[in-house]
Amino acid sequence: MTRLSTYCGGGDTGRPLVAGALRGYRTWRPARRWTRVPDGALPLTAVTRRHIVWTPVLDACCSPPWIAPRHRESMVPADHRAPFAGCRCGIYAWYEPDDTGILHAGVFGTVEASGVILLGDRGFRAERARVIAIVTRNRRVGAACAQAGVAVYRNRRELLHDYPPDDVTTLLGDTTAREPEMEEDPGDRR
Repeated sequence: MTRLSTYCGGGDTGRPLVAGALRGYRTWRPARRWTRVPDGALPLTAVTRRHIVWTPVLDACCSPPWIAPRHRESMVPADHRAPFAGCRCGIYAWYEPDDTGILHAGVFGTVEASGVILLGDRGFRAERARVIAIVTRNRRVGAACAQAGVAVYRNRRELLHDYPPDDVTTLLGDTTAREPEMEEDPGDRR
């Protein structure tokens, strides 16, 4: 697993799946001026995979990583649905807005995740995500998002006032109670 995958729902924690939508936070890069943005898409790209141009609602699919480790190929079925435990696929987001500082990008925002959602300690990977609101001063990005029905803010504080973090403690359980167990048995860490 990559560091990003581990932070953001990459682990197979055995947590139950819950029906409904989950709010999360993420970052994007504004698409480069010469990037062809298809009709209906937003001029936003994924931070780690610049070739993925976002639409207002994005469905995840598994695309092979740039360099796949050979030992993983046999463990993950080729035709699996994203997200899949044991693979890095899915749409990533964090529960808390401050965690998005891990990745430096030009646009911050919130998404509403739905479908299959794999929960991690600090974030999740989802089957589907709808862009709800963004913070940007980029006129091109702001205009395209506003036209698509995405709320556009000029500062993060106002966005967070209107879209505060969901309380996920009931989904995640008491993470502080598990910490001592993990320290006692270092072989159990994920």
